[in-house]
Amino acid sequence: MDEKILDNLGLQLVDYFISQQGYIPFNVPKELKPYIKGEVYLTNKESNTYHIIKIIKEDNFNAQHFKIKDEVYEVLHKQLEKDGIKEIRFLMIILNDNNENENRSSSAVDVIIATPDKIVDEIAKFYPSVTKSVKVDLSEISNNENNSSDDEDSDDNKNTDGSGSNLSEKWKKVNFQNRRYLSDTLKKCTNANLAATWFLFIIPIVTYFAFLIIINFSKDAWLSINFNLQALIFGANYHNLIFGAHEYWRWLIYPFAGNDNGGVPINLIFSLLMFYRIGRFVEGFYGWWKSIIIWFGAMVVTGILQSVVDQYNIMSGFWVFVWISLGAMLPFIWNYKLFKTPIMSRFAITVVLMLFFWFFFDQQVVTLLYWMMAFALGWLFASIVGYHNRKMTVFYAFSPVALGAVLLFAVLLYLLNNYYAVDYNNYTWTVLEQYKLYGLISQDTINSIMNNFFHYNW
Repeated sequence: MDEKILDNLGLQLVDYFISQQGYIPFNVPKELKPYIKGEVYLTNKESNTYHIIKIIKEDNFNAQHFKIKDEVYEVLHKQLEKDGIKEIRFLMIILNDNNENENRSSSAVDVIIATPDKIVDEIAKFYPSVTKSVKVDLSEISNNENNSSDDEDSDDNKNTDGSGSNLSEKWKKVNFQNRRYLSDTLKKCTNANLAATWFLFIIPIVTYFAFLIIINFSKDAWLSINFNLQALIFGANYHNLIFGAHEYWRWLIYPFAGNDNGGVPINLIFSLLMFYRIGRFVEGFYGWWKSIIIWFGAMVVTGILQSVVDQYNIMSGFWVFVWISLGAMLPFIWNYKLFKTPIMSRFAITVVLMLFFWFFFDQQVVTLLYWMMAFALGWLFASIVGYHNRKMTVFYAFSPVALGAVLLFAVLLYLLNNYYAVDYNNYTWTVLEQYKLYGLISQDTINSIMNNFFHYNW
């Protein structure tokens, strides 16, 4: 489908059928593109009147449209038949300057041939609401300005009143290319070959089994008896170890540790299942490199914020990626008005399932705030780096609202989790001693941590 083939009026018609009548543009296969100059195809599986609409823009009417076999129509016809649609109707709309206005009907095909000033009236016989959405005078303004291109003020007029070539580019960019982009990305989301999504999916599984192997086969008795200590060493959670021992690398690995307490990995299984439901939409929407920025950027900032405001521990587990992915879906759902689509249903059901799991297996307000902070940061990162066209956003899909949500959840987490100088079960002391045994930390550092955080006198 070529976005440069229609004038303002044709682009408005395309946008009308897409936004008001539920049609989607058809991306014509490369091998057929040489045969469709000046033509756009739209299709709607659920249409009660026309399943296929073809819009043609030409200067002079060409009767060959009715004599030559339409290869693209044949492709679309077969696709609709595969979807179980038997009675397929076809509407051909031909815009031309020949002062011809007529309507031709057959059992399967309707043809409208009309000049720009009559085309809306002709289409209104089938779609009455088109008169409220399409302004024919825009096309005439464009033609008049093109005819006076030598005028000294023509460029100024185009820039100030928004008509002419600038208006044409705006329609093409906002209402046409982005709709095509949406169609392409929806197909990508169902593609099983999403490398970044599967890579992220596999990491926590590998780390979980690595923990199990170490616990069951390690010759070090201390490593083999306590799963919580095992996870703690390899990247879960304590504020004291991050800021006391300067182990900032924990912000990079905390989602992949502490996914279980040594029993049946319910947390890991459920979080992976939820990530499978919605994670692939993030990569499908934004592409692999933007999705990596969204996932890992929001992950790191979530860890930093929580370790600052909680001051006791960072919540570990793969949950963070589920909520980041849910947040990253919001800008796309809003920008493309996907509120009544299966994507919105999948989003809503995933949120409900996550909240049910929290209610039955956790019920800690701290956990919920941690999740909401990850959700808001996924939303914020996706708004900033994931847009396709900024003209399609409302201030980048409400980025200020996302930022406000991040601050709100961080403040609530801070108020609910004041720091207590307690070394719970001596975990911090035990881990520091093991670091010292392995040569990873000095006694001076241990003394500093215990003095600063627990007020021990050494």
